[in-house]
Amino acid sequence: MRTAFALAFLVVLYLSLVFETGVFYHATQRVLDWLNQPQGSGYMGWYIMLSLGAGFLFKITYFDTLKLNRVTRQLLERIKTHGATAEKMENSGYGNVRLRANIIFQDSGFLFTIKQTTGNTDNDVLFSRKFLDWNSLQQFIARETSFNLHDFMHGIEPQNGV
Repeated sequence: MRTAFALAFLVVLYLSLVFETGVFYHATQRVLDWLNQPQGSGYMGWYIMLSLGAGFLFKITYFDTLKLNRVTRQLLERIKTHGATAEKMENSGYGNVRLRANIIFQDSGFLFTIKQTTGNTDNDVLFSRKFLDWNSLQQFIARETSFNLHDFMHGIEPQNGV
């Protein structure tokens, strides 16, 4: 969503600069004029803009990482107290198949199971394995299954701020 917004902003900015009309043209023209004037002993405006851009990039990556870590911690806490479930519908040669993955914290480890429901059958266990640590479970889910951690985050809402 953020990428789409940035792309739309750049398109509108480009069009306003090309046709020399609109609010963006007048605002950016003033900034570009100021940047092209020598500031003190050189073109200091470009250094300021580069610094602001680097700071903005750092803010985006750092705070997004903090938000992801917070949501992952919330998921881990929820798994330890209540467990977590994710579902997917897939098409196979036998028709529609519903896959349900569960993560439960048991005996200082994580029990990960995948159950399959097709038509008449109920919850055939396709896979069940215990993982001793969170990182190995994350890696296994990402590499070996069609699920990802975001599928288990249903009901965990990211809060504003960090």
